[in-house]
Amino acid sequence: MYPQESLKELEEQIRIDFENANFPPKNWIIEETNHEIPVAIIGAGMSALCLSLALKAQGIPSILFEKKKEGDEGPWKEPALMQTLRSPKNLIGPALISPSLTFQAWFKAQFGHQAWESLDKIPRLQWDEYLKWFKKITQPTVYYESELVDLHIADQLTEITIRHSDQDKIYHVVHCVLAMGIDSFSSPNIPELVQNIPNYLWQHNYDTTNYECFKGLNVAVIGASAGAMDSAATALEHGAKSVEIICRCNDFPRVNRSKSASNVGYFAFYPEWSDQEKWDFQTYLRKEGTPAPHR
Repeated sequence: MYPQESLKELEEQIRIDFENANFPPKNWIIEETNHEIPVAIIGAGMSALCLSLALKAQGIPSILFEKKKEGDEGPWKEPALMQTLRSPKNLIGPALISPSLTFQAWFKAQFGHQAWESLDKIPRLQWDEYLKWFKKITQPTVYYESELVDLHIADQLTEITIRHSDQDKIYHVVHCVLAMGIDSFSSPNIPELVQNIPNYLWQHNYDTTNYECFKGLNVAVIGASAGAMDSAATALEHGAKSVEIICRCNDFPRVNRSKSASNVGYFAFYPEWSDQEKWDFQTYLRKEGTPAPHR
């Protein structure tokens, strides 16, 4: 029977499920010192929470290092601007070991089946609330306001330097996973032509949260990515006089090719792909592009 009252009843069901599944299993990896970590995960967003739960299910301890304050992790409050997620509402998401950990279970426990049937796409800020609940239930070890400032890879252990309260501390880790979203291997792409334009006349969409400044102005958005579309719509919602989108492509992406990665066959056989096949698939998705989220 579905929980009928509130999250409290759902959480009790999860507690029973965990108990009956002997979860979490006893850690089988022994930490030799306080500074040696089997797995360090940099970031505490959705991917980091999912990985931490998967490791815990295998009896492998991990520590998450998050540079933001607790409650601010992930992109969902900012810089993300879309009103809803692109993903279908019934995807399992990070809930790997219990159906009761899914967004669907969390939503139905609070708002009921009829509200679930009426829901089209998951509201972005509601997804953020769900992930915070997911973290509370799965209880990963997270060090907040702890930023990775250096990393050295060695044959045996990787050395990472974490800065907290202006103090640097070195940890030795067997595995280090960068789960930092766009911060991992990317940076804002600023065209050279902008360098000679005064800073007050332009902003990068990943940096700004003050769209009130566009009220009454004619705005140009360079690019046609999901972020560009979100910036254009948000500027109009905050009173911009007009918005023009400038892009190199002949047309906008209209089909989300990456949805093919949500079927069971993909998840079952992806580990068997060669590095070249994985690279080719991701290159294809990047070339095809991703449609902007609905608002």
